Amino acid sequence: MLPFDHDLHLHLYGCLPARMLWETAHTKQNIDWDFFETEFEQQFAIRPDMNRLLQEPSEENFIRFCELYTVSEPVTFAQFQAKFNLIIAIMELRDLAEVADVVQKVCQTHLQQGIQYAEYRMLFPPWIEESLMLQLLHTICEALSSFEQTTHQEFEGRLSLSLPRTQQGEVHYEWLRYAMERFPAVAQMTTSVDFCFIEEGFPPKDQQALFQRILKDNEKNPQQALAILYHVGESFEDKGLESAVRWVHQAAIIGAHRLGHAIALGIPPKRYLGETYSESVEERLDQIEYDLSNREGLQNAGVHINPEKLLSEQHQLQGKNKTERIQKTYDLFQLEQIQLRQNYVMNYLRDHNVCVESCPTSNLRIGRIENVEHPLHRFLQANLPVVIASDDPGLFDTTLQQEAKWVSQYVTNSEETLHSLAQNAKKFRSEIISGRL
Repeated sequence: MLPFDHDLHLHLYGCLPARMLWETAHTKQNIDWDFFETEFEQQFAIRPDMNRLLQEPSEENFIRFCELYTVSEPVTFAQFQAKFNLIIAIMELRDLAEVADVVQKVCQTHLQQGIQYAEYRMLFPPWIEESLMLQLLHTICEALSSFEQTTHQEFEGRLSLSLPRTQQGEVHYEWLRYAMERFPAVAQMTTSVDFCFIEEGFPPKDQQALFQRILKDNEKNPQQALAILYHVGESFEDKGLESAVRWVHQAAIIGAHRLGHAIALGIPPKRYLGETYSESVEERLDQIEYDLSNREGLQNAGVHINPEKLLSEQHQLQGKNKTERIQKTYDLFQLEQIQLRQNYVMNYLRDHNVCVESCPTSNLRIGRIENVEHPLHRFLQANLPVVIASDDPGLFDTTLQQEAKWVSQYVTNSEETLHSLAQNAKKFRSEIISGRL
């Protein structure tokens, strides 16, 4: 067995296996399926009849249920979310006993798989009221603490609160800090904050003030310091690859300790040769400003920067509507330049010890890439700090050991490299990189 026993990138409810969801659905009456069925139909052009499917708990119907839930082939992020909505339809956050049961069962499953330490991310809906969120934080953290005590610390689970990328993220952060003051279990078990869900439309620059606030709070109270985890470069359908690479760099610059996925940073650019992309005028202006600000470093990395041309383009675009779309087609020179930009950012991450969380199965399916294109190949070549994780193992029907096995089969069979990846997961635990320990 490969020595992988720490998983740093897990979404708590995304860990639920299909069988548990199936059995839970049969214990409930009057589940409102409309949201799930409607969103699923929009994404897959098929409207499932969940009430009919659940009428008979046959193995045949369970297989169909698995087809609706499991992400077994390449999908868009919106299609992934349509499948994840099955969890939202079945599980009830207001049922605190059920929430605690989910935590216990997920932890037990991971313990049986040989995992010793796991960081679980939990995103609450933006509309959630403060009282319920405080109850949920307390419930989840008490369940994590109880399970740890029951196993005599053979298994340690920690919570990462996923904050909305909207302004509501600041409100949820305030509620978290209040909960940490009020409940010892929340203060002990919550070791990071995370930014996930839809990435498009929410540039890292918008989080700079919140990042600074979190980092200052860490300095004031190191015993309750929180690491900043940030999903970035995973899905970038609203912009070009060049801008997506910039987003990865900017997330690191403003203070993220670990970056989730960062596919844009390591995917071979030439796979996009001849493809057309579009991005907003605002996005292009941000790219121009970035190129001018990072001119020296980019040029040292071999990137061609023409300040006069950029300033002229900037002046021209400033008179346009920022939401107007610019459409371009990738040519060979641009893609060669993007690869140099990727190298530049990877060097920054390595030099500043910013860790990338690589989730192979998730990347292959949501990123819709091939094994040979996976960014992990280049991450390891660049000697980046990387950890291997399983993301949503319930939906992807995978385990951490299976993720590690994929790495050994398609990326490297070097025992030294595999051991280093396994050790990274121990060195980059949230409580360590935040300064709490």
